Parts: sequence; C-alpha cells; structure tokens
Amino acid sequence: MMLRKSPVFLLVPGMILSAAILSCSAVANLPNPFVSPTPTATATFTPTVTPSPTPTSTPTATPLPTGMVIQERPGGGSLFHDYDGGYTIDIPAGWLAVKVDPEDIRAAMSKLGNTYSGLADAVKALLDAAPDTFRIFAYDVQPAHSVNGAIPNFNVALFPDRLSSSMPLELVIKANLDQIKTGLHGVKVKQLPTKSNLHKVLIGAAELEWTIKSQNGAQTALYEKQLYFQTKNALVVVTVTAPKTNAKVIAASFDELIDGIELIEP
Repeated sequence: MMLRKSPVFLLVPGMILSAAILSCSAVANLPNPFVSPTPTATATFTPTVTPSPTPTSTPTATPLPTGMVIQERPGGGSLFHDYDGGYTIDIPAGWLAVKVDPEDIRAAMSKLGNTYSGLADAVKALLDAAPDTFRIFAYDVQPAHSVNGAIPNFNVALFPDRLSSSMPLELVIKANLDQIKTGLHGVKVKQLPTKSNLHKVLIGAAELEWTIKSQNGAQTALYEKQLYFQTKNALVVVTVTAPKTNAKVIAASFDELIDGIELIEP
C-alpha cells in the first residue's frame, strides 16, 4: 500500500490562497585678418586611409537549464535538480527517487521488476499523481522497513507563489499546520525550530503523528516529518512518511537530506 497523500499536499494550496487574500563640441577655423592678399601655394591635403575596425562577436549568455533531472551517484544515492523550482536536493543512498513523469515512472517499474512487488505497486500509483504539485517521490528500498504495506516514502511538492515565498517562513508553516489540525482528525502536530543548513538555506520543520487503517484492516501508527524552504518564487515542501516503529531510522536519513538542500542561483 502506498501512502499516496500526506496532509500537507491536501492543505497547503488552501493555505497559500488564504495568505494571498492578506496581501511594485567642434570648433570651426576662423579667417586670419593679417593674411597677405598675394596667393601662396598651399599643400594639398591627402587623407590617410584608416583601417575599419574588425567587428567582434558579442558573447551570448548560456540559457539556464529547465525541467527536472535526477542524477544517479556511482556510490549510491542521487542528486535531484529542479531547475524550474530553483533548488537541488541530495538524496541519500537507500532511496529510489522517481520523477512524477510517466516515462520516468515506467522506467522505475521496469527496473524494479518483481524484486519488491509492494514498491512496484506504489511506483505505479504515481501515474495518478498531480504533476503540477508533486515533483518527485522517493521510497525506502528495504522491505524490512515496511509495516502492514506502509512503505516509508518522501515526496517533494512545489507551490509557485510570490507571497508564500516571501512571508516569514514560520508564519507559513504555522498557517499550514493549523489547517492540518482542522482537517485531519486525531493528528498530533509539533512545529520545530527554523534553522539554516550547511548551504545556508533557511529550513523550517514539523512533526506529525496519526493512525491509518490498511487494506487488510490493520491499524498502523504513522510518523511524518515535513521540511519547508523558500526559493525566489516558490514554497517547497518535503514530506517523509513512515511507520512510527521505524521513525528513528527514517528520521536519521531525513536529517541527512536536510543538509543536501541547496538553492540554484539564476
């Protein structure tokens, strides 16, 4: 079973909409009066040919890349570039990252084959995801970390919005968490301190806990951690969801991911 939607992606757009409501000389030769009237010979002026300057080519700026790229690292892990969003994320080893793009999704399904059927089903479900919001999904590739079909995963969502990218980050997070508490029954929410990472990107965070019922009827306690950061024109939200029993293991990977976030300067 894939954890298709975390609360943040159901509620952040409304938060952004609510925030939007709350809101740009040459001198001529003069005649000489003392000149004799007797004409004298004057030298004929022969102009010297001046070579014309050779035109030089004007350097053209290299256009910035667009779109999204996932670069696999030889030693494990990958690097996600979101050129449209203006950031990169260094993804730790042990996670399968997939762009929300039909071609990339099918390639990942083919790569997985029958090695991890639950994960293959989760990746296949991405074909129904909304590409305008979700950028990538990443999955823990270790079956032992799955509980009752709940596979640890994280996703990245981009919300292009001038106001939410310029407001104080802690206010943006608080507004979203308030909506989550209203819209998700029984959820426990904790806003964490906002800090700068190694690349001096200001990142806010929150922790959530709640319980779901799986397809076989089993109750599974979930742990979720959200990261918020702002680019020039957008709010980016990274959300990891995992069974609560594996929260410490997943949180360690997520903390490693925090320092792998870097803004792309235009």
